[in-house]
Order: sequence, then C-alpha cells, then structure tokens
Amino acid sequence: MKFKVVFAAFNVIILLSFLFVFLLPFFFLGWQYTQVFWAENWYLAAVFLVIIVVLNLYFARNWKLFGLLEAENWHGLVEHLEGEVFERKRIRAQHVRLLVNAYVVVSQPAKIGQLEEFLRSERPKLIREFGVELGIPHLLSNDAEVITAYFGKLADDPKAKNRAWLRWGYAFGLMLKQEYDEAKHSLLELLGDSGDTVLQVLTAYMLDSYHPRDEEVARRVQEALNRLRNSLNARRWQKQLERSRANLMVLVMGKLLQDASAWAFPDWYPSGSPAAGNATSAGGAGSTVGSGLSATGETSKSPE
Repeated sequence: MKFKVVFAAFNVIILLSFLFVFLLPFFFLGWQYTQVFWAENWYLAAVFLVIIVVLNLYFARNWKLFGLLEAENWHGLVEHLEGEVFERKRIRAQHVRLLVNAYVVVSQPAKIGQLEEFLRSERPKLIREFGVELGIPHLLSNDAEVITAYFGKLADDPKAKNRAWLRWGYAFGLMLKQEYDEAKHSLLELLGDSGDTVLQVLTAYMLDSYHPRDEEVARRVQEALNRLRNSLNARRWQKQLERSRANLMVLVMGKLLQDASAWAFPDWYPSGSPAAGNATSAGGAGSTVGSGLSATGETSKSPE
C-alpha cells in the first residue's frame, strides 16, 4: 500500500530530523556543552516528541479512511463515513466533505438530502460551509419552490461560503418558476460581481435567453463575452474547467456547462459538438437553459 509507505517514510524523516537537531550541538560544541544545552532547552525535545505523537495518532485514527480512499473503495468509504457521522456523531468538516463527494461518486445524491437534515439538527453551522454541495439534490429535484427556498436563504447569508454559486442556484430556481425579471436582476448582479470564470460563462449563457427582447441584457452579455474571449484561450479555458470540477455543482451541470462553453467559444469546439447547434443559433441559450436539470445536467428552457 502506498499509504503505508508514506506513513513509514514520514516517521523515518521526522525521526532523522529530530536526531540531527539533537546531535547538532555535539558536532560543534562537544559532549560537555551538549549536555548543558539540552539541560537548558529540554522543552524543545518535548515539543518535538508531542508533535510526533499527535501526528501518529491522527494517522492511526484515520487509518481505515485513508486506506479506503487509496483503494478507491467508494461504497466502503460511504459505509465508514456514515458510521462516523450518523452513528458516532463525529461530525467534522472533512468527513462531511468526503461523504458528499462519495455520495456523488456512487450515484446516491438523494442521501445528500438526508445528510443535510442531520446537519441541521446536529451541526447547523456546517450548512453554511457546505451550502453548495448540500444543494445538489435540491437542484436535481427540478422543483422550483424547493430550489429557490434553499438557495435563496443561503445566498442572503453573509457567512455562507461560495455565495456566488448559491446566488446562481437561486437565479436558476427563479427561471424555473418563470419569475424572469427577478432572475434577470440576480444574474446581472452575478455577471458583474463574480470573479469565477466558469460561473461567468454560465451566467452569460443563461442571460442570453433574454437577448431577443432586452437590448440592455444583450449589451451586457456581449461585453462579458468580449472580456472572456480576450482573457482566455482554449488551453486556459480547459484548465479553468478542470480546476472547477472540485465544485460538485459544476460536475452535476456537465451538459449545461458543455452547451455554455460551445456557445461562448464556438471557435474552440468542432461543428459536431453536441452544443454546436445551440451555440450558433440566435438566442441559443434560450432553448437549453432553465426548464429543468436532470441528474446528468440536461436542461431546456426559455423565458420567451
């Protein structure tokens, strides 16, 4: 196991480092002065020892977790983390993050909703930290009321993390509810505020649905596209997409993001791209954004 090798190497390096520091005075000052030095600075050795013990205890406590991750045993990981979180109530941010990701990997997004309910009763502060991740089953429900209720409340919370994505989720729900004016207002704010390139592309794509009947929106969208096209090339955009995959919402919206990419950067995608037809037609986003989002990220909608 690579993990065992890393663990052993870590301990060897720490031990050798400690011996080097401990014996260094002997090589420069001799044994007599070394005894005096360590008699006056014994606490340094104690601190070093405490660090080694604490780190080894951390590895020992999470030994099974690391082993499951290394083996990519996702079902086993889900079972282990559910025991830690639900049964033993060891509700740590690390456990919550891994459990949500594992649920997505094993295609059990509904269980994320159960985790959300549990956290609301046991550790409500973590809802703010994992608001985007816990919102995935709401987003997949295609229930406009559920989506707007969940994302709207968190988007207004100044302590919530990833608020830009929460605001996008809220705007998406508004479009499903056919509250297009309020959705447009939220999306225009995002278009100006968010520094996330991927989110900018998705936001501009959704706003393009208003293009035929709103000249101001059309102008803002075109300005955003010009900025994006001037600051990116195909390689940089692909790197942005790869980095963004750490965001589970991006993974869930794979088809929507594919369509948005082909629409925003048609020169970088072959004509045979699944999104090419939408990207080249007038108001292409209007035919694919907002009437619903499935588990594969499929969407279709127009505010017209």
